[in-house]
Amino acid sequence: MYGLKLVALIVLFFLAAIVLLINLTSMRGQGIEPWDQEGENPVRSSRLDFLRTMPVFYAACAVILACGLTFILSR
Repeated sequence: MYGLKLVALIVLFFLAAIVLLINLTSMRGQGIEPWDQEGENPVRSSRLDFLRTMPVFYAACAVILACGLTFILSR
């Protein structure tokens, strides 16, 4: 049973890490596009835009911390 818990912990950790990477590397809406300075071309929405919100970012941080704390306390 300990193996199943460890696998679930690792999966949660990596999923939260992927969400954090999506949030931290997102350049949507930041800076000036050199080829579109007049704003003629609107920024199209992406399917991953729901992952780029602050509540999702903080939830992923909380999951990372909870996984680390659970791993440390279970040893």
